[in-house]
Amino acid sequence: MSQHQPRHYDTVHFPAYLDSGQSDVALSPALFSLPAGSREMDAPSPPEATEISAPPAQDPTRPWLVSAYSRICDDMLGVGVRHAEFPGGDHRASCRLVLADGRRVIASRRETAGRAQLEHAVLTHLHSHNAPVPGVIGFNGLVLLQQDLSGTKLATLLDGASEADFEKHLGAALDSLTAIHRIAETTGLDRTVPIIGSHPDWLLALLDRTAVIGGYLGIPCPFLPVDALFDLLEVLKPRFVKWDARPGNAMIAPNGEACWFDWEHCGARNRLDDMAWLLCDESLPSDHPEAEERLIDRYLPLFADGRSTEEAHCYLRVYGVLHFCVRLGRLLDACGNGGWEQADAVLEKSTPGASRAEALRLVTRAQRWAERTDYTRMLGGWFADVTQRLQTV
Repeated sequence: MSQHQPRHYDTVHFPAYLDSGQSDVALSPALFSLPAGSREMDAPSPPEATEISAPPAQDPTRPWLVSAYSRICDDMLGVGVRHAEFPGGDHRASCRLVLADGRRVIASRRETAGRAQLEHAVLTHLHSHNAPVPGVIGFNGLVLLQQDLSGTKLATLLDGASEADFEKHLGAALDSLTAIHRIAETTGLDRTVPIIGSHPDWLLALLDRTAVIGGYLGIPCPFLPVDALFDLLEVLKPRFVKWDARPGNAMIAPNGEACWFDWEHCGARNRLDDMAWLLCDESLPSDHPEAEERLIDRYLPLFADGRSTEEAHCYLRVYGVLHFCVRLGRLLDACGNGGWEQADAVLEKSTPGASRAEALRLVTRAQRWAERTDYTRMLGGWFADVTQRLQTV
C-alpha cells in the first residue's frame, strides 16, 4: 500500500499549480526591511508643458482601466497617460502605458494585494543589487508601475530559432536565473519570501497529472513510484525561485542578455524548478535535442544546490515530465467541447492549429525526457500513445 495516495481528479484543469496551492501569500516583515537600497527608481519630473493628445477615456481598449491608470500616473509621476497598449492581450490587467511626455511604463494590477506587495518588494530588492529585472517606478499598494524593458521576448526568439540561436538565447536565460539565485542567497531573499509548493496535497496533485490526462484521453497510464517521487520532489531546503520562469516572461535585450519580469508568483522552493519551467514550456521547439542536452549538462550543477549530479538530473527529469503534463492539461482544458479551434480562440492563438502543434511538441519532448530516468521510463510508450490520441481530439 502506497504511503502517498494521489487523488484522481475529474478534470484536467489544475488551477492551483501556478499559485503553488496558495490563493494569496503572507509576507515576512523582514522582506521589507532587507538592505535593498532605494525602494523605487527616481520618479521623473514632468515636462514643463505637455498636453495629452487623446483623453484616456477615449482609448478604444478598456477605457475605464486606462483612465484609472492615468490618474494613478498623474498622482505618482505628475504626468498622465496618452494611450495604452496590451501586448499580452486586452483581457490582462497589465499593459504598457504611453505617457503624455512620450515615455513608456508597464502598469500591473495583480490578483491579490499580497501578490502585488510581494512583487514590489522583490523587484525593489533585486534591482537594487543589479539583478536582471525591471526597476520599480511607482507603487500604490495595488498597482505597480515598472520599467518597460527593451528587447524581444525569449518565446518570440525561440519560434523557428536555429540550433545555435536556441542554445544561445536559452543559455542567456539560464545565466540570468543563476545570477538572480546567487543574489537571493547572498542578500537574504531565500529566507524571507514565502515557501511555495510545499503542501502535501499540492505535490500529490502534481504527481497525479499523468493519471488525470490518461483518464481524460482514455489512455490509462502506467503507475508511477509515488512514494519515491514524493520524497524526491518534497521541499526540504527552500531556495528563492522565480517559479513562473517561462520564455514568455523573459526579455532578451539588444546586447543578448536576458531580463525577467512578472514576479508575483515567486517564492522559495527548489532552484531546479526554474530550470524546468524554462526548458519544459510549449514555446520551445522540439527539434534541438542535442542543444537541449548540452544546456542541461552545462547548467545542471549551477541549479543543483548541493545535490549530486545523479540526484539533480533525476529531479529535473521527473519534475520536467510532470510540468510538461501540466502545460498539456492547460491546452486540453482550452479545447473543451470545441476541439483545437476553440483552444486557439481561448488561448488567443493567431495561427490556426497552433494549440495542437504546441500539444504535440509537449508530448514529443515529454517522451524524450521520461526515457532519461528509470523513475519515469515506463511513461515512454504511454506518451507515444498520447501523441496518436491527440491527432483525433
